[in-house]
Amino acid sequence: MLYANPKVAPDQGRTAILRGPLVYCVEETDNNAPLNAFVVKDGASIRMSDIDDLPEAVGLAIEAVAESQPDDALYVTTPPMRAPVTLKAIPYYLWDNRAPGEMLVWLRREA
Repeated sequence: MLYANPKVAPDQGRTAILRGPLVYCVEETDNNAPLNAFVVKDGASIRMSDIDDLPEAVGLAIEAVAESQPDDALYVTTPPMRAPVTLKAIPYYLWDNRAPGEMLVWLRREA
């Protein structure tokens, strides 16, 4: 995991996933959008994973949690609901090769 410098405002409190020299990203193609609903905890389990439609690449499976609001309300008075999920990540250089959609390199994180 690579942690963002807090001086870079858009990336504050975020982490990127690297494997060797490769930077990884998560895409809507493999994960339910919105991608900003996912939170990766420091020390989360990350393991290699096959990518069915990208056989030449090594994917990653990242343990995370998904936050959601009831009825997708913009503002609520209760904390978001959380559920464990496994994110699928692909090497950044391969993003947007399968279907258009959202993509993130810098994922929300918590200690």
